[in-house]
Amino acid sequence: MPVVTLTKNNSITLDTYIDSSQPNGSFSSGTPLVVGVSTSTAQKDRILIKFDLGLIPNDAIINSATLNLTEISNNAASSQRTIGVHKVTSVWDNSVTWNTSPTFDNTPINTFLAGTSSTAKSVSITQLVQQWVNGTPNYGMLLKDEDETTINTSFAFASFDNGTSAYWPTLTIDYTIPSTGKKCVEYAGNAVTGLTGQSSITASLPGGTQPGDLLIAQVTQSGSNPASITGWTTLYQGVNAGNHLIAYKFATVGEPNPVFTNPSSVNWKVVIHRFKNVKRVDRSGFQFANLTAFFSPPNTGAITKTNLLAVTLAVNGTVSTSFTPPLNFAEGLDNNAAPGTATLTYSYLYDKTSLTSADMSMASGSGGSGYAGYILLEPITNNVPTLTITSPSDNLTLSEGNALPVAGEASDADANNNVVIRCQINNGPIRNIGSGVSDGVTPISFARTLTYRNKRLWDGATDVAGADLAEGIDHILKVWAEDDQGGKSAEVTRKFRVIWNRPPSISGSDADLGIISTPPSQVYSVTEPEGEPFIITEYLDGEVLRSFAGVDGQQYTVTIPTDKWLRTSLAQHTLKVRATDSQGLYSERTYTFTRSDNRIELTLDFNDPNIQNFFILDDKPLRILVTLDGTFPSGSNVLVEACNNFLDDTPTWEDITGPTLAGRGYIFHNTTKTAAQWAINIRVTIEKGTATEPVILNGFGGAFD
Repeated sequence: MPVVTLTKNNSITLDTYIDSSQPNGSFSSGTPLVVGVSTSTAQKDRILIKFDLGLIPNDAIINSATLNLTEISNNAASSQRTIGVHKVTSVWDNSVTWNTSPTFDNTPINTFLAGTSSTAKSVSITQLVQQWVNGTPNYGMLLKDEDETTINTSFAFASFDNGTSAYWPTLTIDYTIPSTGKKCVEYAGNAVTGLTGQSSITASLPGGTQPGDLLIAQVTQSGSNPASITGWTTLYQGVNAGNHLIAYKFATVGEPNPVFTNPSSVNWKVVIHRFKNVKRVDRSGFQFANLTAFFSPPNTGAITKTNLLAVTLAVNGTVSTSFTPPLNFAEGLDNNAAPGTATLTYSYLYDKTSLTSADMSMASGSGGSGYAGYILLEPITNNVPTLTITSPSDNLTLSEGNALPVAGEASDADANNNVVIRCQINNGPIRNIGSGVSDGVTPISFARTLTYRNKRLWDGATDVAGADLAEGIDHILKVWAEDDQGGKSAEVTRKFRVIWNRPPSISGSDADLGIISTPPSQVYSVTEPEGEPFIITEYLDGEVLRSFAGVDGQQYTVTIPTDKWLRTSLAQHTLKVRATDSQGLYSERTYTFTRSDNRIELTLDFNDPNIQNFFILDDKPLRILVTLDGTFPSGSNVLVEACNNFLDDTPTWEDITGPTLAGRGYIFHNTTKTAAQWAINIRVTIEKGTATEPVILNGFGGAFD
């Protein structure tokens, strides 16, 4: 944070006072500065004072700015007075009078007390200096008593003409150049390289040189042949008390140390100056300085751009001496190593419209010859992008699978800036969600849909949360735009909350169905809290009965198909329903039962296409053989029936128990049908009766013709 104290010795300053009792009087020379009211209210005095800000970068951040004055006398020793510091809003000069006084803001920037025991007065004007460096014209300050109705309340302060320099007004400014979004050219140092009796020299680059920095070479050599350099733009080359070259280039990635050459072996001094944030070289001018103590560049002519940086360069090739910079110019170099004393100074021009040769004159105490010149540098002035978002809305609640659309527009008033839109969840990874090249007018639209799943937000397959998002607390989505000049928009934020994924819910509750002799049948429905797709799977003793995509809220029935039921042992079993969402979370409903059966019934299922294909016939079946595989203990009753016209409305069932148990075929007695085709069906009925041992039917087989 550089601190600069502006004084009469380093800044162009103006001061005077105006007196209402002498409306045409001018008091700018050799007088104290008077403020307040003298012997009558017709004699009001006000101070005008101005410091040029050429030593302060435009658009800097002003950390503090303090005006320092010295009170040297008063006619109000018994009272303190409130003196206000007002911003002047029009032009004035040292010839100003009460009648030609400039306009000013009625509300003071700040105030201080005059008439206290201390003669040193300090008042903060940070706000005013910040306005000036941000572009408000600097017309200086007006000091006045804030109540000009009381007589004999005037005070005198030391002016710039006071014989004691310690009493002079000063303005102490503490400032910072922004690291991003800067709008001023910044001098970043130099590197000096010297060599004797050589035809070439490899110059050092200033430390920290970065791509885009402007490099200015200030070369002085002995001999009559000019120096040359490849890849640099020459601004000036001349011979006068040395052979001189001024050239520049913008640094590239991996910028090499420049090599300057000469047809002859000469003595060299090369200074490479480094400037940051330069858009272009606006103009330059150089001329000889001959046997003079003042090395003065030519006039700049009319300057039409604001906030340029004026750079002066000079070399005294005849005397080893030192230079004194012009007022308002900071010194970047004063090097008297042979061959020639070299200097560089710089000043921020703000809204100046020209510089004269005298404005830029550099004093060389011992006189001499050489050259003097100026270069005007235009800064990169970058407007910060702006951003608006149209979605999402604030305070959303996201459940599993929900989308979080992020959409809006970014604008950049600077044409050809590359603009990138970025987002961040809490303090997670930063994600680019849009980009474009600004034309200075048309907004750059962006839209990206993030998806909440597995406790995180995802951009496709990329995790943009970086950590699980907790339930029950606010999470922050931040969206902003950045351009390639270091500008960043304000962050736009949205709050949201999340609900962790929950498994589907199956209606009812787990149950023991007890001892049953017929297939169980249980009605259920499934509800998915997040509305995700889900799969229902039904199991019997861990074996899948069926699996299908479920519909939220629809009723289903879980049961055991007849053929499966017949093969189910007379023991305890588990019938289970599982609902699984797309994230793999599931819930289950289980029903236990014990099968205990006193009767077995079996018939062919003509809803099965395979049964139809095999047992529906064009020709009349004449005989049938049925075999039973099972255990039928004493006391059990077995009935086996068959028909050959099953498709009739009233099939003719014939008892074939005897032949079946005897292992013989049976000849159908029925010879008629009413349906279009013949069809065989078999019906087996087994009752336990008085049997005390288990009745088991493993299956049946047979044949027909």
